[in-house]
Amino acid sequence: MNAMLFLAVRTLFFLASLMTAIAEKSATSTVGTSSQCSAPADVANAKSQSCREGPRVDNGGRCTTRCKDSSFVPNVNSLSCSGSTLVPATFTCGPRPSKGVVLKGFSYRPFWGGGAAQTNGVWGDGVAHLASMKTLGANAVRLYGNSHKQNHKTFLDEAKMQGLKVIACMNDALLERPQGLEVNLLNSSDDYTVYNIIKEQFLGNLKNGFTTEGKNYHEALGTLVLVNEMDLKTGARDPESPTAIALFQHAIVSAFDAVMQAEKEHGVESPGLKLTATVSSHSHDARVGCRTNCHEFVVKSMVALREASGNLAGLAVASPSSP
Repeated sequence: MNAMLFLAVRTLFFLASLMTAIAEKSATSTVGTSSQCSAPADVANAKSQSCREGPRVDNGGRCTTRCKDSSFVPNVNSLSCSGSTLVPATFTCGPRPSKGVVLKGFSYRPFWGGGAAQTNGVWGDGVAHLASMKTLGANAVRLYGNSHKQNHKTFLDEAKMQGLKVIACMNDALLERPQGLEVNLLNSSDDYTVYNIIKEQFLGNLKNGFTTEGKNYHEALGTLVLVNEMDLKTGARDPESPTAIALFQHAIVSAFDAVMQAEKEHGVESPGLKLTATVSSHSHDARVGCRTNCHEFVVKSMVALREASGNLAGLAVASPSSP
């Protein structure tokens, strides 16, 4: 009898201990859940599981934010779990900023000279070469020669289809004397401005394929070289001469002025075409007066042009002023 009573008492103690353990475990589980943070929900452009750690994050832990793919980036890399609250409470996924495009292009001039042979060869027969350039990994083509009387739409359409941006250049031949590249190709009495020549030519370009029927620039047209190596055409390339730098400034800014006025007269709706100018580092031709410090002249010319673009009113450019 005593043995049975003893066994019953021990059984009761065992059951009581077991129930206590279950209750404590349940309490611990409840506390643990309440000390976790839920992953943010309904975040636009985020993965369905917005935290890398899962749908819940432990107190003191972090939620590593996740966007749906590599084209989006989170505004914060992680959220901290404090008690049952995330800090900050959520995040956003925005478009990944562009890192720019590495230019991989061909400098394309299959025909020498600035007349019909060159321009027809580049803008006409050159269409057939664009696919080969693309196959070789190019994303751009830099052209020489540009007849304002020739339609460029076919070439630009093909460039667009091949994914190539076109860097067009105004026609050198219109700025050169018949005998070729020599000192003072531009008449000094015109103060080395090219306003009238460039405006006439660019108006023709705008009407012949550079713009669409809606007066927007063709999508394939990326950049326009206002004048190619104007320093060679002015014949003044002394890096120590303020006059040489001024002539270069005057010529380029007058070309810029002409393009703006042509855009206005043609009614261009989105004048976002990038404009640039090239400078030559050519040093072995005695005719141009630069034999030893040509690279220094190049750098000084680029700096001067940058300064001029921010202070057009300060330049005494002998060309009409575009509003």
